[in-house]
Amino acid sequence: MIGTGELGWPQLIGDAELGRLKPIYNVTDREFNLAEVPVPVFELLDRDKYNRLTVQTGGGCSHRCEFCANLILLTRKYKQKPAAKVLAEIDEARSLLDHVFAVSYRRLVTR
Repeated sequence: MIGTGELGWPQLIGDAELGRLKPIYNVTDREFNLAEVPVPVFELLDRDKYNRLTVQTGGGCSHRCEFCANLILLTRKYKQKPAAKVLAEIDEARSLLDHVFAVSYRRLVTR
C-alpha cells in the first residue's frame, strides 16, 4: 500500500475477497479528508495490554525532506481533524482508559 491506508484498504479488501490481490495499491493521487475518519472502535482493544490510548489530531507535512520517506509518501499537506471529531474520539477513548494522548503526525522542521 503506497499512500494513506484508509483510501486503499476498501479496494484491497474487496480484491482479497474476490481472490484478485494486486502486488501494489497506490493511492497517492487521492486526498484523504480527516473529517471522514470513523471513530476508532476502542472497545475492541484488550484494556490489559494498554496503559494509554492515542487520538490522532492531524497529519502530513508540506516539507519534502529527502530523508523522510514516510511523510512524503502519505501526504504533502498538513491536515487537521475537526476539533469536534477529536473531542468525540477523546471521550470514546476515555470511556475505556483514563490516559489519552492527542497527537499530530506533523513533522516540525527548524532551519
